[in-house]
Amino acid sequence: MNSSSSQKNFSHTFDELGCEKITLTVNDKKTGASQTSEEWVKVVNIPPKFSDIQVKVENIDMDPMRISLRMEGAKDPDGNIASYTWYYYTSTDEQPQGFRITTKPETSFTLPKINGRYYFSVVMEDANGLKVDTRDISEEKFSTPDLLVNQNISMPIIDFKANGTDIKYGEPVEFSVNVKNALGQDISKAAEYRWDIDGDGFYDTKTSDPHFTYKYTIPGEYHPKVKVTHRGLSTTKFITLNVVNRLNPQAAIQVIGDKIVAYNMSTGIVQSVAWFADDKKVSENKDYLIYSVSDGTFPTSIKIQISDGKDTQEATFPIARNAKNKTLLKKIEKPLIVLTNDTNGNVEEVPDNVIWKDPLKPLFFYLGESTGDIQFYAIDNDIDIDTDLSGGKDDDADNKGTASYRMGRPYSVPMGTKRTTIMRLRLLKSDGTEIDSRQIRVTRDFIAPIVDTENPTTVIKSPQVFNLSAEDKARLDKLQGLVQNVPDEERKDLTRYLDQLGDIWYDRADRAETLLQFSQAVNISKSMSPELKTRILEQVNLIYTQGQQDAQEKEIAKKMIADFLAKSSYKKEIFGDGTDSNSGLLGQIIDNPEYYEQNKSIVQKIYDDYIKFDKQISDEAKAVIKDKLTMLIGNPPVQTTTPPPVVTEEKVSLWTKIQTKVTAIVGDKGPIILWIGIAVIGLLGLMVLVKLFSGSSRSTSHENDHHDDHNGGLSTTPENNHGPDWLHADDQHNDHHDNHSTE
Repeated sequence: MNSSSSQKNFSHTFDELGCEKITLTVNDKKTGASQTSEEWVKVVNIPPKFSDIQVKVENIDMDPMRISLRMEGAKDPDGNIASYTWYYYTSTDEQPQGFRITTKPETSFTLPKINGRYYFSVVMEDANGLKVDTRDISEEKFSTPDLLVNQNISMPIIDFKANGTDIKYGEPVEFSVNVKNALGQDISKAAEYRWDIDGDGFYDTKTSDPHFTYKYTIPGEYHPKVKVTHRGLSTTKFITLNVVNRLNPQAAIQVIGDKIVAYNMSTGIVQSVAWFADDKKVSENKDYLIYSVSDGTFPTSIKIQISDGKDTQEATFPIARNAKNKTLLKKIEKPLIVLTNDTNGNVEEVPDNVIWKDPLKPLFFYLGESTGDIQFYAIDNDIDIDTDLSGGKDDDADNKGTASYRMGRPYSVPMGTKRTTIMRLRLLKSDGTEIDSRQIRVTRDFIAPIVDTENPTTVIKSPQVFNLSAEDKARLDKLQGLVQNVPDEERKDLTRYLDQLGDIWYDRADRAETLLQFSQAVNISKSMSPELKTRILEQVNLIYTQGQQDAQEKEIAKKMIADFLAKSSYKKEIFGDGTDSNSGLLGQIIDNPEYYEQNKSIVQKIYDDYIKFDKQISDEAKAVIKDKLTMLIGNPPVQTTTPPPVVTEEKVSLWTKIQTKVTAIVGDKGPIILWIGIAVIGLLGLMVLVKLFSGSSRSTSHENDHHDDHNGGLSTTPENNHGPDWLHADDQHNDHHDNHSTE
């Protein structure tokens, strides 16, 4: 850049960092003489600055708390701040936790109350990549106020370790957690552990054991995290691991007549693969080799060579013709033949249940030896998932676009995140007609089962089987339905949040945090329409606020029960010894809201054993206590097998209907007025009958006297007998009608 000036002073703003040469040339206007001088200037980046971090607790009476954070005076003197990385630490653990990146100087955390304070810091990064941590440039600590301190001794204080920080690829990593409460007591055996092995924010499994072993399948830097929960209170901590790449060339080989089928079983991050028949390079397929001898020269060995771009390793395997395997295939009397790499070179058909033991060794299914007029070889990775969103689960072909679909080449079974899946394999004709099919259950033995901590021997099918109430399930189902309308590229991530919600629903802190992350993912979406965003966020807000309302109502109910039982001799059994806010029988209910039937039994025990016959408690107070106890256990879980009750209409007698009608017209005195009316009508009727009978008796007295004399004084005519019988029958009819009407 060249510039001229008549002034002695000159200023310039550099737009690049580094050393810049400044050249000054001074010209004499009279003589034309000039002189030049050069200087080097080092252009440095001025770091971002700030003045304050505002910490605001939005729901101070709730646990967990929602904490809003905002930086004041954040600016970059020579540019702009590109991002803000927020994190927190506590008074008992200064290791950073809960990293969150924003483009604005504000964010929020949802955190449980602890014995101590939360401290917040921010790493500001400018446009040139310079990062500044507020802890390095300010002596002030930005924390929650003292009144947020929770004196709950059950809060777990954890120490999370691994058997090393630099791990070779394929070696097992041993994680361990040491857990104590605020009194220093070891509570490791009483806690529950959730493990996020890859540090992606989603918990992979849960255990009741503070020890966990895992093999990483991909080299790189990982941030595994553990969440420890004790009596409803949780603490989270992570560590950093570096998994180093290590190439180990391996292959599984099957020889079928003159055909060679080889599967790549190598471990490590591999960029390129080469297959050799003897010394002849025959393929560069990364997953498998299909080689048929055409020139009559059968190779004596197969060599696999792998490389990560820097290092190259190879392994050679001797082979020979095998006519036996080809004969064995012919004996299989069905079109679909499924082979696998886990048979030590044999061509035994894959069993209905496959146990996948080592994540470092891939699992292959090979359908290429099937027979028939086959056009496509369709493989569905999981029959429980409608992959193509067609509305049905029977037409999925997850291997479309691969050689396994078109030609039956070996198919690498996905690692997945579920321990057990059922795969469906089909042979199809050109018109889509199914020739043959099989279902094969694949159990990934290296994925730990999710167990019920109350009964560790019971394996839960999925994280979503907790006893959700009908209302909770309805809210999640509605949210799930809205997510189905999200474009494919973003729906997958949102679905993962929903799966996590089902797993951690009864952990209020995790639920609130997951909903927050879910909302952030929706807000930054570029493919969703504004209308869909609004509908999804409204449903998320409903779920969150309803949860807060439920928590507030339960806390009020708990306090009311405590007030009514203040002088009760059974308060200790119900509320515990007072060292823990959630101890005693009532604490068991609050700590385990998912166990509805168990909590129902506890409530019944509290009322029957301690409240029902307590003479110091009034009947009115007992009714309130029972109502609040019932409210604490929540709504019953959804029952999918029990049919809805049949509602029958109660039959009401005619007399009851008349009474109700009259009461509705004239009020509470309706029944009295009705009886008076009946009495008046009855009296008038009686007077009419008496008058009629008196006239009839005079006109027929002579005839009756004559008739009586003729029959010896006994009235035995059918007419005379009919009257009493008829009246009796009518009485029977009326009795029957009344009985029928009041059933």
